[in-house]
Amino acid sequence: MRVGKSILFNLCFAANCLLVFLLITEDFLVLPAWLQVAGRMHPLLLHFPLVLVLLAVIWETTISFKWFNTTGAYIIGDTILLLAALTSVTTALMGFFLSREPGYDATEIALHKWSGVGLALFTLLWYLFRVPLRQQRWRVATVSLFSLLVLLVAGHEGGIITHGENFLTAPIASDDEIEMVPFEKAKLFDHVIQPILVEKCVGCHNPSKAKGELILDNITSILKGGKSGALWDSTAADLGLLLQRVHLPLDNKKHMPPKAKPQLTPEETAILYYWIKAGADTSTKLADLPETDSLRILTAGKFNNSGPELYTFAPADAALIDKLNSHYRLVAPVAANSPALDVTFFGANQYNNAALKELQPIAPQMVSLHLDNMPVTDADIPIITGFSNLRQLHLSGSKITDAALSAIKTLPQLKQLSLSGTAVTYTGLKNLAGAPALRKVYCWNISGNNADFETLTKAQPAIKWENGFNADTVLLTLSAPVIETDKLVFQDSMSVSMKHYIKGAALRYTLDGSEPDSSASALYEKPVLLQQSTNLKLRAFKKGWLGSSTVSRQFYLKGLLPDSSWYKSLPDSLYQKRGVGRLFDGEKGNTVFSATPWTGFRKSPMLLAMSFKQPTTLHQVAVSVLDDNNSYLFPPQQMEVWGADKGPMKLLAKLTPTQPGKIVPADIRLYELNFKPTVLTRIELKVVNVQRIPNWHPGKGQKGWFFTDEVFLH
Repeated sequence: MRVGKSILFNLCFAANCLLVFLLITEDFLVLPAWLQVAGRMHPLLLHFPLVLVLLAVIWETTISFKWFNTTGAYIIGDTILLLAALTSVTTALMGFFLSREPGYDATEIALHKWSGVGLALFTLLWYLFRVPLRQQRWRVATVSLFSLLVLLVAGHEGGIITHGENFLTAPIASDDEIEMVPFEKAKLFDHVIQPILVEKCVGCHNPSKAKGELILDNITSILKGGKSGALWDSTAADLGLLLQRVHLPLDNKKHMPPKAKPQLTPEETAILYYWIKAGADTSTKLADLPETDSLRILTAGKFNNSGPELYTFAPADAALIDKLNSHYRLVAPVAANSPALDVTFFGANQYNNAALKELQPIAPQMVSLHLDNMPVTDADIPIITGFSNLRQLHLSGSKITDAALSAIKTLPQLKQLSLSGTAVTYTGLKNLAGAPALRKVYCWNISGNNADFETLTKAQPAIKWENGFNADTVLLTLSAPVIETDKLVFQDSMSVSMKHYIKGAALRYTLDGSEPDSSASALYEKPVLLQQSTNLKLRAFKKGWLGSSTVSRQFYLKGLLPDSSWYKSLPDSLYQKRGVGRLFDGEKGNTVFSATPWTGFRKSPMLLAMSFKQPTTLHQVAVSVLDDNNSYLFPPQQMEVWGADKGPMKLLAKLTPTQPGKIVPADIRLYELNFKPTVLTRIELKVVNVQRIPNWHPGKGQKGWFFTDEVFLH
């Protein structure tokens, strides 16, 4: 026992001598790579001295009482003190090595470093002089109090470096320090973007711990960027470095935030995307954005829209709010610590009035409801009018008509109503007369003439009517047209309707994936009948206007289902639970690669086997593939279809997709392997992912991912 303690003490003493020597010669040191690796063990080791010093304080205080003053207790106390001293100096050494890496500001981490060194030296001295210290209870109390103070300072400063200011005291900070910003004064960067960066990024990118030489706690440093350059480029296809890192697969070492840190929510990612795409302005006010702007829709619910209104009703149960949140519906407080709730719906194809009815338990707390571009009809209005505390109701792009307005005006607290792009008319808006609290109505692109509008505004001057902008001398760009279906996979045939909210706009479309023009492309006059997989592209044109952007939609003919199917080589481990049935369920994914329908292969090619109980004639196998090379998702390197009825399998079709030569926007592509009609009972699909990413890509030399969500047999 004594020999063991002697060895540990000598190690501890030598380590403290080494620590002091390194501090003296710090300016002349160059650390080898293996010591940098050792330094990164600092966050792992620091928990040991924390626990042992606290245990030493408790033990030494206890044995100072006569009733616990025994030889055995002293031996245990000696062991605890020695281990506390040894782990403290080891942790301090690892922290010193870590501080020598680029990205740590010496001034910012000075207090943490010296308090850690102080704790290492102090615990060694405590062990050396433990016997005389134990002779007086006040000495033990003083030493214990001082060690706790040093430990608290070191831990608190370490928390600031890794988690930001006030990390330790945040739970007891006064709620009065949180600024309640009204919507009219809220700035997009200051009150939306910066809080996201502070919560998810500043822990690793602050003046104390500037990973990649990047600091994100102030606008000057954010605009400066880091070692890898600027954070964004609004003109680039992928919008630059920040979104590149956010969209990398979670297990990629360059994914941000790191895998072990809290991740951005889909809403936060969307906010950053739309902000950068719009130019990343740092002075824009939310109230200055158009009513239909994506950023305004995503963020407006976070603020009070008419100053800090005082809500007297009780808050909803937190567990109930969590239960109501989903990928297609967001329920959140309008401001920090407010009982008032904002509800936003996403994804028109997921909407139904049952989803509205589910909100009835939080009706007393709902003050804002966003249903823009949802297929809301007049039949849904009785449910909505049950939410009697609504201050804002957003129905732009919905399917409501004039008949709904008489019921809507009965909402006693409703202040703001959005009806742009609906079937409502200026004549029908007269039905809102007498709405008790209504002060603003957005009615862009609805039916009526100037005379009707003037009559309306004169009859109801208390309401501000927003009906758009008119100027014959200004050339405006048409908004994008609408394809009126969210169904992408169909059986046999499907009719597709299209529309535009501006009267007189001509819709031109193509079915072969080419870009529509204003003269040669087909003119939309009636629903288009689809009988095969089709890449439909659509644009709007109108005299005196600039043509709209292109709307593209890939439709898929479902085809035949195999009687059985199985993987002969499994997907990567993250996707094995999804099962092979995912490939034939008709559920399509979007360009978010982490969405549920996608299945990924990287370590090995996809080998999919299928069989039919009865001989079946096939002529095509089509595969839906996600191409997002910014996130290491590439088109397949090679695709093969093998099949047979009886006898050995034969190669039926082979395809080598074209590989990109640069970073391109994410897209979903359909690869078709065609062969002459063949009677088959067995079929195999082999898809080889890119085995070596080309040199122009940041991931050069690595394997690429292959992502698919559906396989179609025709």
